[in-house]
Amino acid sequence: MSSKAYYIFKDRLISDVDELIAIHRSSRQGRRGRHHLGHITRSALIMICTALEHYVELVCKDYVEKICCNEAIDRINKDLETSFAQHIREKPKEYCFNLTGSGWKKCLMNFVDEKTSVFNTPNREKMLKLIKETTGSNLSSLLSSDKSRVLNKIITDRGDVTHKGAKAPYPNISDIVKYRNFICNLVMDVDEFLAMEGKKIYNKQAWCKLPASVRIQPITA
Repeated sequence: MSSKAYYIFKDRLISDVDELIAIHRSSRQGRRGRHHLGHITRSALIMICTALEHYVELVCKDYVEKICCNEAIDRINKDLETSFAQHIREKPKEYCFNLTGSGWKKCLMNFVDEKTSVFNTPNREKMLKLIKETTGSNLSSLLSSDKSRVLNKIITDRGDVTHKGAKAPYPNISDIVKYRNFICNLVMDVDEFLAMEGKKIYNKQAWCKLPASVRIQPITA
């Protein structure tokens, strides 16, 4: 089975985007101009970014939960250890008593909860930073310069809509479909990368790679 985060993304989050795209398709017939449907594409853009943001938060929690539930794992990788140690140093001295025995695993989960609770604006820099701090994994190889530009443009466009509302340039439906497919592919790449990262570091996959039957299929405008 893939991560719990992936199924939430697939079945609850991106499905809302697909419904908005379907509404746009059925509504545009007979319309005099595309601007009459701008509220639908703006809503879809916001939901695409929300889906990615929530997925990233959840998958970080899923990954660390797998570590903490595995009794055979008694230490974490160096990058995660570094960020966790910094978190501990910022706590009162008495906090160290919570780390004895297996208590460090509960503290690690609390650390990840704190980090993910303040995550927003999932551009390349912030997404990679959160994942590295909470899982110890470097996903920069998944985001080439071209992919990074697309991701950052999606997030920037979302910001324009959020702050300017109807005054913001509205994305056309072709852009929304392209953004939707891009984010879905990115999420699937992240999920499979973290699955294998767990095997490389802890000698056990965090979860299974995505079988063809559950992969999200691209759609057309």
